[in-house]
Amino acid sequence: MIEALNRSKAGDLAGKYIPKQMNDYINEIINPTDPFGAKLIGEFKYMKVVLSPATHARNILSNTVLNWWKLGIGPWRADIYMEALSQIRKGGKWIDEAKTVGYGADTFAATELKGLLDDPAMSYLQKNLKGTWSKSKKFMGNIYQDEEGFAKLAAFIHQRKKGIGIEEAWKAAESATFNYAQVTPFIRKMRTSLFGLPFITFPLKATPVAVETILKHPGRVSVFGKIKNDIENMAD
Repeated sequence: MIEALNRSKAGDLAGKYIPKQMNDYINEIINPTDPFGAKLIGEFKYMKVVLSPATHARNILSNTVLNWWKLGIGPWRADIYMEALSQIRKGGKWIDEAKTVGYGADTFAATELKGLLDDPAMSYLQKNLKGTWSKSKKFMGNIYQDEEGFAKLAAFIHQRKKGIGIEEAWKAAESATFNYAQVTPFIRKMRTSLFGLPFITFPLKATPVAVETILKHPGRVSVFGKIKNDIENMAD
């Protein structure tokens, strides 16, 4: 137990003792990230992620690999991925179920990118670009979000067809392609701070999946090295 900040804006909490975890969340609200740092990080992430075709390709491939590593949904399961794509385009039972447990609300774009781009520190860009900024942000951000939602929905459909309940199926989907909102206040500051790590969430979440796969299904990891070696052996 530690003492809450003894400031007038802490209101009824001033001078009181609260759990450390709650104190961290309060400090996160009272002491927001430096606007200058948020502005630079926002610009960097937008240029690096949303406007980069290579990043979109990497996003799709990495999410597919993570589904294979964690849940055994191989990239060759075109039936599952085509069904997920159809659900996103036309709607249906599976996506309706997924929306009740968080579909579309916990991707990188939803929790990291859009929040930064809506930061007041980015207002000068909104003024200069006027409607173009909002339209491009929404369009490109939605594309990136749908790429992650596509992988999660495929995993969700796979689990539901195995007879797993809606909530448990979504938890399984998020165990492979992550919930970017489920991080500590420290990590949230690290990914928005000028002196932090902008993309810390992905390696933080992906590393345990990779380690678990190496221990349980090493062939799913070593296959990439074997493919690389085969390509090199065919070259001069």
